[in-house]
Amino acid sequence: MDRQHNLQQSIDINRAYDTLKNPLSRAQHLLHLQGITVGAERDTVKPDPGMLAECMEWREALEEAEDRGAVEQLYRKAFQARETCLANLEHACNEAQWETAAQAALKLSYMEKLLDDIQRKAHLP
Repeated sequence: MDRQHNLQQSIDINRAYDTLKNPLSRAQHLLHLQGITVGAERDTVKPDPGMLAECMEWREALEEAEDRGAVEQLYRKAFQARETCLANLEHACNEAQWETAAQAALKLSYMEKLLDDIQRKAHLP
């Protein structure tokens, strides 16, 4: 019984570590503790229309990027936007501005997906 209990505790600790080491999952967890669901089918926060328009612009830019140089330049810009989003998310969480934090977490989620798609298009590591 003790062995099984220890194994379960180890699994729980590893899950907690994985949650906390990733900025998006960490933010989602903090928001969940505030009763706000982000990144699930039943989001309690809907994306800001301006953010959705911005995300569509990023997607269009990715579709229009013809060569590797253009894709790499787009990646650099998107990465910088992601870093700004992370800073905004951190600030909102530190100030307990949960609605702002939720919007930043949604944007971070979109930016991470965009960066993954850019990497695939350019075959970047």
